[in-house]
Amino acid sequence: MVTHNQSLTMSRLSRTLCFFFLSQQFSRNTNTKTATVDAAYFDWEQVTVTPSCKDYGIMAGASLDTDCVAYCYPNSMETYDFSDYGEDPNYVVRNTICWCLEDGQSPSAPKRKTFECSTKKEVWDKKKPIMKCLNDYDIKSLATCQDWCKRIDPSAYEYKGFSGSSICNCGAVQVCNDNVY
Repeated sequence: MVTHNQSLTMSRLSRTLCFFFLSQQFSRNTNTKTATVDAAYFDWEQVTVTPSCKDYGIMAGASLDTDCVAYCYPNSMETYDFSDYGEDPNYVVRNTICWCLEDGQSPSAPKRKTFECSTKKEVWDKKKPIMKCLNDYDIKSLATCQDWCKRIDPSAYEYKGFSGSSICNCGAVQVCNDNVY
């Protein structure tokens, strides 16, 4: 009887072990690969994106100061409007900036910037050939050269000559020359 009980116990034990190993095999998903990844810490540099002045109704040109004052009121403001000839290798880029400034806690304390917006615009293709002033741009006087240059640079312009024999430059950009051809 002892041998019969031992044999039953052994068969139960072997069945249990068999089921255990089979359950382990079927419980694993063999089709997917598991990977371990070490956690890493990256110190990302904080990047602030300056909003576009156009989104706030602040436009480049003659209305820049008025638009910036209207937005910043009652605080003070500073504006910058300039063309950068070296920023882009292919284009002259016009930068328009508006800052709203708040007075410090005392008269001697520096002002604190509370708002800033900027707009960049490609205003001149540097690869464009020099054209005729009168025929191509209708530039025939100091006034027409100045008006035309306001698109490129708000204040830099140079005019030489007279109608039909003009040279007009906007800052570092030579726009036209009637005497080239």
